[in-house]
Amino acid sequence: MKKFFFICLLVLCLLMTGVLAAFAEDAAPDAASAGTGLAVTATELAAWGEESKSRALEAEPENDPTAEEADMESGIMYLYPFATVYADGTEMNADTHLNSVVVSEPEEAPFRSLALSMTPEEVMALFPNNNPEQAGTRNGAVLYLQENDDGSIRFGRVFRDGQRVQALQYGELTPAGDMFHLASLTCNFNEALLSGFAVGGFDPASTALYTREDRDELALELNALAAVTDYKAVKTSRNGLDLTAFGPEDLVFSDLDFLALQPEDLPGTPESETLDNEDGTSLIRVDGDGYIAVFMTDVDGKTSIVSLSIESDSLEGPRGVRLGDTFHEDYQRFRSEGRGTDENLFEVLYGAENEVPRGTAQFGGLDGITLRYVTAVPDGREAELLLRYETNTLNEIILYIR
Repeated sequence: MKKFFFICLLVLCLLMTGVLAAFAEDAAPDAASAGTGLAVTATELAAWGEESKSRALEAEPENDPTAEEADMESGIMYLYPFATVYADGTEMNADTHLNSVVVSEPEEAPFRSLALSMTPEEVMALFPNNNPEQAGTRNGAVLYLQENDDGSIRFGRVFRDGQRVQALQYGELTPAGDMFHLASLTCNFNEALLSGFAVGGFDPASTALYTREDRDELALELNALAAVTDYKAVKTSRNGLDLTAFGPEDLVFSDLDFLALQPEDLPGTPESETLDNEDGTSLIRVDGDGYIAVFMTDVDGKTSIVSLSIESDSLEGPRGVRLGDTFHEDYQRFRSEGRGTDENLFEVLYGAENEVPRGTAQFGGLDGITLRYVTAVPDGREAELLLRYETNTLNEIILYIR
């Protein structure tokens, strides 16, 4: 199993640089699933590796493979215009084994229809996906899992930090004598857009092998992850018409029911301060670890939420919005109808300016970009989600009742 963890670490390094049900081996994904492509196989990856090697044999590397700095943990590094190749020797010839190939411009070394700046959902659509909601943990999910009688495993999985997908990995573990061999494709993302991909494990001679125990541990890990449904991805789309308006259902998030929230429901050990309005009502400000909440107590002693400001990038708001998100990530989670901006760079995304529900955007100006989404709540009041972006990065999240 240590080998699998090493591969995961390699995936993360590449990012820095640049279920329980089993399916038949050739089973097609369900028609309702998000992906319609075939599972990635070791045979397909080996063929792609041979194509990459042929291109490398016909070209001169842009670096010196014999230099000390070319000797990397992943192998000897060869820099080509189409990819970075890691091999088992300092001379590229017919006998050279490729350890892995890292591609930063998919159009230069195509694999299926991968293209730079694809969203994770667009990439997932090229492969099987029996888990379109990406149900799993905050750190990952299994997209498909196929186990076969010979011990081979085909799988697709997500590595993520909440809604932020870091990588999609597709692989096949196949028998190699008494051992097993893993071939995999890893698609890397930066700010929710494909930034490149890495392919490794072209043949058993150039990669570490799994024991039967390793294989069983991997199967156990994938099955266990596939059984978890605690965390799901928020639906996103480049087409805002595919998305719904902000509504009361969005007010339940991060294990909090905003409308029913009371000071004692807030997490951690917050500090509170009460302000007497001298009219029989009072305001309660609660400062916690990563949030500020304000409540009002009316003349009958009933306490209700007024506002919640998220102050930490570890907390997620409605539809998974989070400090540090880029504008396009959040914009693609809410409905927009493409109406365009007026002379003041103001746009009504859906609804009407003085009606509910509505979504609006203010572009430019000293405040950067501001998104506002308003919905009616059951007691007749309105809830508004305010998102402010500075230099394209979300730096303010406030949800309040009015």
